Amino acid sequence: SGRALSTEIIVIYQNGRSPHKDPRSDFHSLPRFEPDSSSVREAEVYVDGQPKGRPVVLQDIEATAIRNLDELIGGMLAKRVAGRIVKEVAAEELERRTNNAAVGALARIILIASDQADLRSWSFLPRDLQILRIPASPGVHEVDVRPIGASPIPSQKVEVREGEKKFVSFRFVP
Repeated sequence: SGRALSTEIIVIYQNGRSPHKDPRSDFHSLPRFEPDSSSVREAEVYVDGQPKGRPVVLQDIEATAIRNLDELIGGMLAKRVAGRIVKEVAAEELERRTNNAAVGALARIILIASDQADLRSWSFLPRDLQILRIPASPGVHEVDVRPIGASPIPSQKVEVREGEKKFVSFRFVP
């Protein structure tokens, strides 16, 4: 076929930090995601000093993480309530066997204090993944990504051959 192959630079922009987990204010033993406070949401891409556009969001990791945790919270709450009941029964049984209310109270305090929200998360992930496809001529090009409202990311030199699609990745972490 006589179809010419397109020559492109494809910029993958990993923007920001993923949300972090904190205990919920209404039920401290359950987690919630708190979005990163960075104000940077977009970037401008330059090739050889010329503006080429802004990447579009390919995957919003922050929104996905928050939505997925919210969908799981009902089951997590049921498990926590069941666990709390088991701990209360254990404390009552300890109090009954020792015939000592102070031992039962101490057991309750220890068991309840050990009931903490699981705050583990993939903190190294970006808030979102963005992409921009840029038609390019064959040769060596300098690609810059400039987060709007923050310092530029170090540029990268990219060599593109005729008909090639060259991927270049940038990461912005405030």
